[in-house]
Amino acid sequence: MPKLGDLIEGEAATVERHEPLAMAAKRMYESHIGSVCVEDESGELVGIFTERDLLRAAAAGVDSHASTVGNWMTEDPITATADDEAGAALQVMIDRNFRHLPVMGDAGLLGVVSMRRLSAVLQSERMG
Repeated sequence: MPKLGDLIEGEAATVERHEPLAMAAKRMYESHIGSVCVEDESGELVGIFTERDLLRAAAAGVDSHASTVGNWMTEDPITATADDEAGAALQVMIDRNFRHLPVMGDAGLLGVVSMRRLSAVLQSERMG
């Protein structure tokens, strides 16, 4: 069974809580990703901002240039470690109804795995 640390591709995209929603949305769009991790000034993970959060803000009619990520992010997100197995991580995501899981290492945030990526890896493993 693959470990999450083996599935991380590149660094996680991050923003700070004071940044406008529009900036987070632009970063997600340009990077072709569905979430950004929210870090405080010291680089500690304090939240995650996802496509769903952006949709909630849009549905509420907020100004994406004036409203900040901190107002719409999920605080203290559930995280996994690099040694966690892909299947167990996918089950947590299914049980808790979210699609992006920050992966932490000894030095902090390693990256994010998506439900889509985990599903593809596990499907490939079953077929191969």
